[in-house]
Amino acid sequence: MKHKLLLVLLTALIPCLFMQGCISNSEEDNTELSEEDRVAEMFREAGFKVEKLSKPANSPMTEKEALLFLEAYKNRERSGSVQISGDNIEQKSDGSFAIKIKCNSDQKNFSRTRASDNEEFNFTHRTDYVYREIYVECYRDHGGYWHSQNVQCNPIPSGDGYSCHILSIDPDTGLSTVSLSFRICVTVSRYSAWYVHSFDEKYDYVLTLWSQSSGGWAGTLNWTETYL
Repeated sequence: MKHKLLLVLLTALIPCLFMQGCISNSEEDNTELSEEDRVAEMFREAGFKVEKLSKPANSPMTEKEALLFLEAYKNRERSGSVQISGDNIEQKSDGSFAIKIKCNSDQKNFSRTRASDNEEFNFTHRTDYVYREIYVECYRDHGGYWHSQNVQCNPIPSGDGYSCHILSIDPDTGLSTVSLSFRICVTVSRYSAWYVHSFDEKYDYVLTLWSQSSGGWAGTLNWTETYL
């Protein structure tokens, strides 16, 4: 009798358990990510570091904005050049130099407009959002080779919702009688609602100085962004 009762109970319970499992799986399958979570996943797939914030910061980025941003980032200008006037070059009594340079790329812009809803997104080599104030102390040795004594960089974000800090500075990346080479790596972060999207950018710089016939010095600073 007990065996028959147990068999009846099992016969009744098994379909219920099966139905519960199906309903549970169906609910999981129907769970959709929020737009902000989908945007975060888009940034992860593009190689950005994505962290969840403890509280919202700024307004959330929509999927359309993220698509435009990531395409602009992929097509950004990766090199630039700036002229250095004599006013920003100091030659010290021992023959060494101290140079102050401010970089904010005026190279070509990337711009895209969606005709359907007239959305626009502009992007310029990332320095549209990050200015770089660079200070270099350098000298030439007896063989005519350039060396740096000190390289500093102050990255300044100009766009809302951005922050940046120096990750590393390599003051000497080559040996040349013509120019001084150095490298600066910057971490840039963009805050959007619950997430912060961060990425590292490495810049290789070439500083060239020359004396002018009228007296004093002038120079150029060229940079190229390279992959880490």
